[in-house]
Amino acid sequence: MRALVDAFAGELDNFRDRSVDGQRSAIPYAAGARLADGRLIQCDADVLSWHARDRGISIYSSEPELSKRYRLSRWRQIKKRRGSPFGVFENLQPFWLATQASALPTVRIVHQDNVGSPSAVWYTLTPAGAISVKRRITSNWNYDGAAAKWSRFWVVLHLPPGYSSIVVYDDGTTVYDGGAVYDGVTALAIADIVSNIKEAKAAHSRLAGVIATTLQPTDPIPGVAGTHYPFDPTDTAQTSADGWTSLPVGNWASIVDPATGLPTRPPWASWLYEDQGPVS
Repeated sequence: MRALVDAFAGELDNFRDRSVDGQRSAIPYAAGARLADGRLIQCDADVLSWHARDRGISIYSSEPELSKRYRLSRWRQIKKRRGSPFGVFENLQPFWLATQASALPTVRIVHQDNVGSPSAVWYTLTPAGAISVKRRITSNWNYDGAAAKWSRFWVVLHLPPGYSSIVVYDDGTTVYDGGAVYDGVTALAIADIVSNIKEAKAAHSRLAGVIATTLQPTDPIPGVAGTHYPFDPTDTAQTSADGWTSLPVGNWASIVDPATGLPTRPPWASWLYEDQGPVS
């Protein structure tokens, strides 16, 4: 009888474990909640692809596991805001969630709206989650003199300190012509960031560029007179002694000014992606 009861109790234990594991498999993100034995109440990592398929949310190979879990848990919010700058923010910023304590980037989106002078519209998401929208009249974002191409937009990333995908020259993590942007991010991370933005943007819009900088919004711009801040929505373009401007004045389509031979773009920013194709 003891053997019979032990066998029956053992099967009940197995059934309990399978039941708990089944319930955990349905939860992509525990947000810190744990079982009595210390396990997080969330699915194993190999189940995330199934959740992504069911929710219609893409996950990416360079994306940290915590980011995948967080985005999959918020798929309703992401889909609700898809097609707007806020949807891009919701989809993109978690890419920097390597751990619960990870620093998040400040993310900006800017475009010209061809209204009036025309004006430039800036959207900003802070690491704390605060969103602001500023319209600058007259525009302080004249990328290439083509103000009528209103559906283009640019994403600016203020990369957080210690971002793990930063590539430094001669650090041994990449090879010549491998696609990485030095002092920027790896080639794989660039491809995933661009795909992530395109997944969330409006169908009528065009991603014209992704620009990254390790300068934070409160860091003064080096090389210009006075106190100015990188990609400040309220600022006007400042010209350095080396020729580059802190914001575009119709000159950033080319990296070198054909008249002066001087650089046009600031050296403290990296262009991770650029698309200058025709669009209205």
